[in-house]
Amino acid sequence: MQQPYFPDRLIITGHTITFTLPGVAPGKIASGCGWLDIDTGAYHRKSGWLTGLDLTNSLVYQVHVFAGELRVLQLREAVTRVTPSVMGDREFVLAL
Repeated sequence: MQQPYFPDRLIITGHTITFTLPGVAPGKIASGCGWLDIDTGAYHRKSGWLTGLDLTNSLVYQVHVFAGELRVLQLREAVTRVTPSVMGDREFVLAL
């Protein structure tokens, strides 16, 4: 998608672990055109990060559920941009 689905809104998603997207490391938030995916895979051994988002202050709060580590990051430091060209043939369904 080259343009945001809702041009005046930011869509926050989950239920797709971010590290399953191309180029996104475990614990990172994925971003695209008008959306952020904050499902960093808290239950998954490959990641373990539970993520909370403070959009007002552009902060990301994370706790590692297995190690007990806490961290607070600037949003720009925590995000990996995912472009449509790297998504390939992945099929997505928009549920309204």
